[in-house]
Parts: sequence; C-alpha cells; structure tokens
Amino acid sequence: MNYSDNAVLTVKKNIERQCFEKNGGFYLDYESPVCKQVFKNWDNDMAKLSQFQKTPQFLMSYETHLSKRIASSNKK
Repeated sequence: MNYSDNAVLTVKKNIERQCFEKNGGFYLDYESPVCKQVFKNWDNDMAKLSQFQKTPQFLMSYETHLSKRIASSNKK
C-alpha cells in the first residue's frame, strides 16, 4: 500500500525528530553540525522517492538506519 507524498513526508519528519530526540537529545535543526553530518550525501528530495520508498516497510528501515547513523556520528 502506498501513501500520498504529504503523508509520507509527515511520517518521515516525525521519524527524523524522534530519532534525534532519542539518540542524544539533539534538537532536529537541519542546519546544525550534527544534522549536516548525519544527512551528508543523503538525497532528501521527496519528489525523487520511488513507490517503494513511500511504503511503511521503507520508512521503518529508514528509522533504523537513521538511528544508527546518528549514534555513530561525531557529536561535537
């Protein structure tokens, strides 16, 4: 089942906020050094997402991957 772009974007933003909060209490500020490092080389353009990337399975794996990336980032 696929969802609308707006629904996927909302879930994706919630995942990002929650991941940053639970992995060090970072505030999700896309201009912060931590966010810049975590999202470095990531293509976050929602218009380019495939149909698979709009599924719950992908978003769950996105959450797992993002949490690991935050935990392993240089938090200075």
